[in-house]
Amino acid sequence: METPIAESPRKVIIIGAGFSGTALAVQLLRQERPVHVVLVNRFGPMGRGVAYGTRLEAHVLNVPAAQMSLFPADPEHFLRFAKGKAPDLGPQSFVSRQLYGEYLESTLEDQAREALGRSRLTTTIGRALTVNVEADGCDI
Repeated sequence: METPIAESPRKVIIIGAGFSGTALAVQLLRQERPVHVVLVNRFGPMGRGVAYGTRLEAHVLNVPAAQMSLFPADPEHFLRFAKGKAPDLGPQSFVSRQLYGEYLESTLEDQAREALGRSRLTTTIGRALTVNVEADGCDI
């Protein structure tokens, strides 16, 4: 996914798009300073990783839904997303890890759209074998 950008931003390459890589990308895209985030994932959709890549509904989070927001200032952010998929869920529900992976990916996509014109997100499926650092930035 590529989003247009108005000025030349700092490039940040994140290798691994599980929870940590995706959460970092989301937070970088929320900043006022322009940034070009390149998120590299070995396989599958962004935000899944091993923890949230499961397709089994029996694999649930070990923390209630009300405590799983990516945004401390908006503690019900995940709960609202989850209720949009399953309206009967409550704050103390233990939801599937698959649903949380969907939340991570959806939040990343939403943040990339909100950052349009200021920052850019590029997602890549593949392996990073080398990183070349030069005076004006780096490439993988």
